[in-house]
Amino acid sequence: MNVVRSCMVGILLSSLALAGNAADRPEKAPIGDEVLQGFHVALDGKQYELAEMIARGVLAKHGEVNDFAKAMVVEIEKIKEEKRPPGHAPRHARYQKVYNMEKPLAFDWEAKDDNFSAKADQFIFDATQSIGPRWKIYNCSAAPFSTNLSIVVSAPQEIHDDFADLVQAARERAEKQ
Repeated sequence: MNVVRSCMVGILLSSLALAGNAADRPEKAPIGDEVLQGFHVALDGKQYELAEMIARGVLAKHGEVNDFAKAMVVEIEKIKEEKRPPGHAPRHARYQKVYNMEKPLAFDWEAKDDNFSAKADQFIFDATQSIGPRWKIYNCSAAPFSTNLSIVVSAPQEIHDDFADLVQAARERAEKQ
């Protein structure tokens, strides 16, 4: 376990060194995929101290202007505050859920509407922008399936709740039209 932790810290430090003077730039500095992957591995392995080290290192390197850095630290703080009984899945555990998108995307079977994938891709893009950096921090994914007019999302419950709210809002907008 200490070997894994040492490797993860090494990856973090080398990734941060490669980022250059990103904190000096006013725009949102990119966070390397290796750093996010290390953060995910630490969370999935319940190595919360390592995940916190990574998050705080990213915050120190990239500064307060980076939404991902701030969100990583916030998520670690939430985990630390949470008291889950043994055997319960951690709050960041991802699972898949299928969202029916026929009504929210105003798909018309009779009109032979063939642009479901384009509409779904745009909805996914808008949803990820609305959810913000937590989408990438938790390594969430979504894919449209035109055969059953659905979107399959892999994410923690908190992200599913946000995604479901966006689907419901789209459904309500479609019903008003």
